[in-house]
Amino acid sequence: MSKAGLRAIAAGLSLGDLQDLPAAPGRSSRVTTGIASDAALLPVVDAVEQEVWQRLGDSRALKAVRCRIRDREVGLQIDTPERLEPEIKADLIACVADLFSEKGYAEQVTSVVIEPYKMGSAFLLDTVELVE
Repeated sequence: MSKAGLRAIAAGLSLGDLQDLPAAPGRSSRVTTGIASDAALLPVVDAVEQEVWQRLGDSRALKAVRCRIRDREVGLQIDTPERLEPEIKADLIACVADLFSEKGYAEQVTSVVIEPYKMGSAFLLDTVELVE
């Protein structure tokens, strides 16, 4: 069912609050296509995003924070017009590693990278050349 279809049904049932809800991606959208999604991992993704908001939200103009799960890597995407100092980046990387390790996912954080936010980047895969 499409978003538009769901909104039309909500309108027909006089569920204005539901009809007007903005689209919000689920935590499973943070896992790169092709990687098995573990339900116990998704709360860790949420905890990382919440922690980054708490650490940076008062001092930075944050627009978005995404914790992206890749093959043996975590990408921490932060949308802010401000530059993050090296010591802040190091602190965030350590925080992410600690949160994943505390929840039993130490193997997931062999690498933590901080990068600019890119909408939909969990679905970007390298192009594969097919040979006939």
